[in-house]
Amino acid sequence: MAQTIYVNTANGTSGDGTTNETDSSPDSAFKTLQEAEADLPATFTEDITIMCEGATDDTSAVTFTGYDVSTFTLTVIGDYSGFGWNDSEYILSTTDGGELQVSTDLILKNIQCINGGTNNTRWALQVNTLSAGDFFRAENCIFRITGTGGTGSYCVNCSDPAAVDEQIFVNCVFVNDLHDALITGGAVDGGTVLYNCTLYGNGGNGIRNDSQQALLKNCLSYNNTESDYSGGGAATGSVTNLSEDTTATTYSDSGGVNSATITFEDTANYDFRLVAGDTDAIGAATDLSGDSVFAFNTDAAGNTRSSWDIGAHEFQGGGAIHPIMHHIRQQE
Repeated sequence: MAQTIYVNTANGTSGDGTTNETDSSPDSAFKTLQEAEADLPATFTEDITIMCEGATDDTSAVTFTGYDVSTFTLTVIGDYSGFGWNDSEYILSTTDGGELQVSTDLILKNIQCINGGTNNTRWALQVNTLSAGDFFRAENCIFRITGTGGTGSYCVNCSDPAAVDEQIFVNCVFVNDLHDALITGGAVDGGTVLYNCTLYGNGGNGIRNDSQQALLKNCLSYNNTESDYSGGGAATGSVTNLSEDTTATTYSDSGGVNSATITFEDTANYDFRLVAGDTDAIGAATDLSGDSVFAFNTDAAGNTRSSWDIGAHEFQGGGAIHPIMHHIRQQE
């Protein structure tokens, strides 16, 4: 069995999340993710999926904790199309210490998440210490830090993982104008995993891999004020990462690309799709469709990976087409 719960920021007054209606009726959508999370059972008896949409920002601070997922899954899915920053799609927008916090099993997909506060120390996402056997995975998400201050801020702050493959990021984008993009550490090799992630234009480091424990594959770190990769190295098995500076090969057992020159579709609007003529990222990645940690074959926008390009987005030829539009054109 499985249950679907709906969040729609267009609703005037929250219902019980049974439907995606926005008429403020008793069975209409929750207005915020915080309200949907607060209504979760203490003990799961089925898989639960929370579907999020709405063009109005969701400004609720959310903490996923305090219940027993057990053998079931909890998944939060937004309507993010996978490239650029899209105000017409669901955005979890918080400030200061009101970031998205995770302390239990959770899968996060297709979510735009931003913290635009003024505190020096804040995050868009905080992955706290998880209970034994729990894991967190983010797929096809974009995490941003804006605002002011931010000298101790990160798009994502990962508490030291206690187990292998505990925190996994796939096809995610990280942009922090003020400081480092993502920080992780700990004593567990491969506790944090980043596959085909893009880290661009950060005011500090791209990936700050304290203790050299994170497993990195096919990541693209570029145009960061300090190092594209920092911390002294990566876990054994890290391959085919790319940097604008000369740090990628230190964080790749093989196939690392240093001193790359990359052009993107539209960095001003956070569209980091690759363009024609690229010779550094296109076709330079490792095929992860049979990966033992997390196997996948699509990019951040749902396009099938064929040439296996470095970064969150697979080059789509003459111009990237969203999968939904591609399907429509096939029917014409």
